[in-house]
Amino acid sequence: MQPRTQIVQVFCTYAMLDDSQWIGWRVDAELRRNMEAHLQRPPAGVQTVEQWCLFWFERWRVGEDRLARAHLIAFLYEPAYWSARFVRAGFHRQLTLTDLCQTAVANVDLVLQGFNPVRGSDLKRFATRVFRNILYKALREFHEAEVCTTWSLLRKYSLRRLEEALQRQGYDERQTKSFLLACRCYKDTYVPVPLAGTRHLQPPTEQDWQRMAGLYAVRREPQLHQPTAAAGQFREWLELCAKALRQMLTPENFSIGVGGTDEPGDGVELLRDPELNPLDAAGEREEETDRQAFRLQLRSVLTGALRALAAPLPEVLELYYTQQFNQQQIAEHLGIKQYTVSRRLNKAKKHLATALGQWAQQKLHDPLELDVVEGMNRLLEEWLQMHFQPSDEGE
Repeated sequence: MQPRTQIVQVFCTYAMLDDSQWIGWRVDAELRRNMEAHLQRPPAGVQTVEQWCLFWFERWRVGEDRLARAHLIAFLYEPAYWSARFVRAGFHRQLTLTDLCQTAVANVDLVLQGFNPVRGSDLKRFATRVFRNILYKALREFHEAEVCTTWSLLRKYSLRRLEEALQRQGYDERQTKSFLLACRCYKDTYVPVPLAGTRHLQPPTEQDWQRMAGLYAVRREPQLHQPTAAAGQFREWLELCAKALRQMLTPENFSIGVGGTDEPGDGVELLRDPELNPLDAAGEREEETDRQAFRLQLRSVLTGALRALAAPLPEVLELYYTQQFNQQQIAEHLGIKQYTVSRRLNKAKKHLATALGQWAQQKLHDPLELDVVEGMNRLLEEWLQMHFQPSDEGE
């Protein structure tokens, strides 16, 4: 990625991407005019990029300028891009760079709402942390949308998330309320076997559908003109609900901008040096260096914690991840109860997670938020799977 060297560029351009690389910087005409006007009469003490960043952040915070947020989005495209490249290179290549970058940028309000300049963390560094957590969560949900059956997906996600998904699909209030009630009846009535959570739940039986449709008929509110539903139609409604959830959880390409302000020959302009590789070599080397350093530190922390595990915990991990035994197979192999295997696995993972959490907190210098903890748990599981591969590769 070619760095933006001028203050005007930093606060008025958006990254243009294809599926795998940066193409150039797109200039927004209205933002450029606004930035140039402010530079002609700059506020006292505002000169550097960092000072302008705090200036626009304060104007966004107090609601004094309708363009302040757009200037901050332009500024934050760089950490969004590098976060997207980091996550895609290290953990998930199925989604495009554009998917991931735009998913990060679409959540820029979470960055702005959580940022506190008094704490001493600059906005770009803070945004990188938040964007990576957002992308990890988005990838986890994308994976769930891929692998869960319709019936698993409906049990997994809350009615609030379902309502959001239905609204995105354009269902009116009456349809949305009917679908939500149907899903509530499904959650209250269908008791799958086995009871444990699974991504591969089988569809309810015909008797289940009859029972759910009956419960819906009792609970529906005729004054809201909620329709009745036979068992077959009831199932169709739930399938539509699952479809809406999948579409919401699957990132789609979209563009972020002020919108409607481009001028012919001026508004859409690519800032790029044709002599440079679109992926700036210096930025590429810096990213790779950071990623390699991260992986080396991660491997050092976790391999050290792994060596510190007392017997027989390492043996259980070896059987579970290298031999790919399930818990029952491990129990039979070792001549112990299955619940003992489960306890040993949990104890080993807890020991490793504690070591990882202590290391992460030292790096971040902040309390660990829920999304960070969830991301570390996912990272630990991926590391264990790679570490115990027969080739000992993947780190």
